[in-house]
Amino acid sequence: MKGGIDVAGLGIGSLTEILITGDFGPYLYQSPEPGNVLSRSVFEGAAATKRFLWELDAIYQAVAQQPQQVAVALTAEDIDRFRSEGKLSLLIRLDSGVAIEDLATLRLYHRLGLRKLELVHSFPFQWADSSVGSMNDDDPGLEDFGLEVVQECNRLGILADISHGSDQTMWDALETSTKPMIASHSGARAVVDAHRNLTDEMLLALAKAGGMIGVGAYYDPELLEPIRATGAWTATSQIHNHLAGMYPDPFDLAAALRSPVAQKQARNALGLGPPSPLASPVPRSGVLTEGSNVQGTLDHIDHIVKLDQHRPRGNWHRHQHGQRGLHLALSAVGPGPSRPRLQGRADRQDLGRKLSARPSGQCAGRRRRQLTAAANRHAPEEGQYDRGLPALEFN
Repeated sequence: MKGGIDVAGLGIGSLTEILITGDFGPYLYQSPEPGNVLSRSVFEGAAATKRFLWELDAIYQAVAQQPQQVAVALTAEDIDRFRSEGKLSLLIRLDSGVAIEDLATLRLYHRLGLRKLELVHSFPFQWADSSVGSMNDDDPGLEDFGLEVVQECNRLGILADISHGSDQTMWDALETSTKPMIASHSGARAVVDAHRNLTDEMLLALAKAGGMIGVGAYYDPELLEPIRATGAWTATSQIHNHLAGMYPDPFDLAAALRSPVAQKQARNALGLGPPSPLASPVPRSGVLTEGSNVQGTLDHIDHIVKLDQHRPRGNWHRHQHGQRGLHLALSAVGPGPSRPRLQGRADRQDLGRKLSARPSGQCAGRRRRQLTAAANRHAPEEGQYDRGLPALEFN
């Protein structure tokens, strides 16, 4: 099929919009202490459910505009059929369980097309701990309800994703699931010692379950050091806390966090200077994310392939819908803090990039009425997603 699909705008200010409340800088080489939560989701509870429903609506409206080119796939058979028809298949995913507070909601999402759930993103919440934060140390990992979510995903046919999870969250999910799982964007901790990456033991457990890992978004502290040196994370936490105090409504806050004007006004109010060029979106050769590059990705792939080739096969259990062996895929996503690496890395000229890969919206101003994206009291008009959900374009 010629052409492509422009999906970049759909994730602007998405459900995983992050409010950075603490300074990540001191934790570049270690995870925050349990209970020291450095970030949280802007959207929680009913607001998170509403936000995800808006995203689902945006997807289906976009597909309806180009029915000959793209379709929402609900099964593997759908993907094969759409491919034979020359169409692109869209698989709907949810990047955090923060929008799931009961199993009835999860079942409804499944009926609306959800087929992949990332259990936790870059912030912990009530039933899941993240690789960069845990709610407390009394019961780390997945709470009992989180285990029920994994089991219900197995029953419904929703692929559970363990990327971004804390070590205990990953183990809880791997030990609970009876179906193959995925780590959609992670790396090997033996190559780069970062909690966002999987240990060899985790990789082997994922392989044993017939799972898959997407490589290309590991985290290398040496690549992130220049950003920390600029004080960008300190300034970001100050700006986010300032805006959170101004906009208690989550939809208003999400709009302000995406607004260059609101960001500039916050900087001026706090007496902060302009952001460093290292925290700006400057294209650099060989860079995939702020904390990963092409050469490093190849190192991770080499390690994972060798690990899978040399692991003992034995008489391991074969899942009904999976095969033994670890499947590889390439993946590239946004930034996050990490821990020290163990081996050398090339492409030192590729240090830095912007602090956040999230593009900015069109909203402006400090007050509710001045924010283009601030009409949270009413759902958008059909085809209008001023809160970071523009209609997609297929060409």
